[in-house]
Amino acid sequence: RTLTVVSNMSVETIPNDKVDMKENDTFTAKQSLLQTKIIFHLTGFGKFGDIVDNPTTHLMQKLPACIAAANLPSNVHIASLNVLHVSAKNSLSKLKEIRASTKNKNAAGDTATKALVVFVHFGVAAMRSKFCLERVAYNCANFKGCPDELGDEPENEVIVNDYGHNIQHEYHSTLPVDMLTTIMSAKYADKVRTSTDPGRYVCNWIFYNSLHLSLHQSNEYNIFVHVPQFKVIDEQTQCQFSIDLIKAISKLLAWKHSNN
Repeated sequence: RTLTVVSNMSVETIPNDKVDMKENDTFTAKQSLLQTKIIFHLTGFGKFGDIVDNPTTHLMQKLPACIAAANLPSNVHIASLNVLHVSAKNSLSKLKEIRASTKNKNAAGDTATKALVVFVHFGVAAMRSKFCLERVAYNCANFKGCPDELGDEPENEVIVNDYGHNIQHEYHSTLPVDMLTTIMSAKYADKVRTSTDPGRYVCNWIFYNSLHLSLHQSNEYNIFVHVPQFKVIDEQTQCQFSIDLIKAISKLLAWKHSNN
């Protein structure tokens, strides 16, 4: 008997001796999973346009208390929660600052050399009624008609010129988005779905840049989550969803890297 696991990360077949584990083997496997240190950086956004009170600002403010009470696995560490300015320039600058702090800690020996680093970016989609796990980021900035908070208003401009990437280029989340949607749907039913449209505003801008900056880092993962307004899905549910998503990502990554 074998168990085949299919995901965006890989297709792997677990042999019979791994499926039918005895009690001691199960304990050893759990220990192995907990040895994979996973560091999370979470970001939300501030006000922009008609969104004066951004729900993801509240999520970044409330999540520390929720996380403290959530009993996360010992190998999971929430390193930072930040509210990004809704502007191309300032949001990217802050993302690079967050990344630099992680690299500095690794260099200083404060975190494990082989630690996995996950960037989970949250943004509001005011016209949507579900949690949307974004699968794709596009190399296109189009703020026409809705300038960012610095007044910048690019119109169908390339975000990154490296490697000859043109405006049609796209990056895909390095996490198994469809699998995560399936896992989260078990609890949140039709309140969660996979999306391939992060827009072309600052949400897409930061998602594309995040994936680009992690391009050659095999220990880094990135995802963007669009959330609805609190009048559609309340704040407490959104906080719990965020925690459950962190747990789901942690389990998938720990399993993947313990089998490498």
